[in-house]
Amino acid sequence: MSTAAPSPAVRAWLRGLSAPQLVEIVESACQRLPEFAAALEHARPEPDFAALRPALMPPQIPGAEWFFHGYDWYSEETYGYAEEVRARTDELRARAAGDPTPSLLPLFTDVIDTVVATLEQVDDSDGYIGQVAGELMGALQECAEACAGTMTDQAQVSLAEWLWRGGYEAENYGCGDAGVTEFAEALGPAGLARYRALVAATPPEDWRVERAAREFALLDKDPEAVIAAFGGRLETALAHWCVVLPLTRIGRPDLALDYARRGFARGPDGPWDHGYHELAGYLAGQADARGDGAEVLRIRQTAFESAPGRATYDPLREVAIGQSVWDSLRADVEGRLAARAPQQWLRVLLDQDRVDEAWEFARTWDEARRSGDWTRLLAARGRDHPADVLPHYQALIDHVLIATGRDRYETAGAWAVQLREFAEAAGERDWFRVYLARLWAGAQRRPACREIFTRLGLGL
Repeated sequence: MSTAAPSPAVRAWLRGLSAPQLVEIVESACQRLPEFAAALEHARPEPDFAALRPALMPPQIPGAEWFFHGYDWYSEETYGYAEEVRARTDELRARAAGDPTPSLLPLFTDVIDTVVATLEQVDDSDGYIGQVAGELMGALQECAEACAGTMTDQAQVSLAEWLWRGGYEAENYGCGDAGVTEFAEALGPAGLARYRALVAATPPEDWRVERAAREFALLDKDPEAVIAAFGGRLETALAHWCVVLPLTRIGRPDLALDYARRGFARGPDGPWDHGYHELAGYLAGQADARGDGAEVLRIRQTAFESAPGRATYDPLREVAIGQSVWDSLRADVEGRLAARAPQQWLRVLLDQDRVDEAWEFARTWDEARRSGDWTRLLAARGRDHPADVLPHYQALIDHVLIATGRDRYETAGAWAVQLREFAEAAGERDWFRVYLARLWAGAQRRPACREIFTRLGLGL
């Protein structure tokens, strides 16, 4: 774009135009010449928001009447503070949405700092204050993105310095994502350079340094840097899984698939290896997208054989049924699952309503009575064979009542109600009455137990 000044004749002509005519000419030039539009944005004076600042800031330390002193906080108080922050920042957020300018960014960051300082001193377990801080962080990001083209170098540097300091502090409290990738466009060359300098000047053990290395690896679209930052030495299946999505994100799905295969070939580090299961799902999905059903089945079989468990059994069963080969695989697969993961096998049987098989399996598994699904099995077995479960419910009740406590009494009472139902179904009503009388006698010095039993309809 030429920097030559307009001729005297053009100047005279422009001075003679009305304001609407000038606006029309300028708007037309902006549409045809992006450089001219950018120059206008830089030339526009920044609004003065000095008058807005005093009313904007909520109290750093809660001082309103709905706060208690000390650390005795309740949801009404934290909710009240969050609502005050929203009320004070309504105008700021409205201006940012309607006319985003770089001068608004320091106001957002100051308010976020103030709210985070409050978070450091209160119990925000209900999440109200963290939520409003997250809203402000989102508004900051939107405003910064919208006015990225008009940011001066100094504004970019200031934003970078705040993200490195206050942004990460806010993120520690779950107030949104303050990563450099989310603000890369607004940071621009000057801000990114300043951010890199801040990272370089920070001790490597600082957790922000590792996070920044990952973000810059993504921004630079550097595969080697991505692998080093996200996967480290690639010593486990999980480490390999950690590089798959980042490699895909920088436009290298070929490398992502290669490293997924490498990690899957390593095998799992134990039956609960989340990374290994994710790799199996990813590779199976890729094979399915290619229409390679045989490869999908092979992956699912390999995963199950390497780590027999519910996480690998269910996908294998689904694929095998879909390919009409489950009947040929079922006996071997379920035998392995029963031998290697009995707790999960019992749950599979119950989920598939194979109650008789579950009952027979539990009779041969010594740990069945300590299983988390034992009472579920008793309830299922009791529907058709109530007599079978009576002694087991009795044993549960007797065991829980060895110690005292209202929770134990509630549990025993709930089981006793179930026991009464099955005893009546089995024709053992008299037996249950005798047993209930014994429970009442044992609770002679436990008034809370008798009170709970009475409330549950277990009175004598």
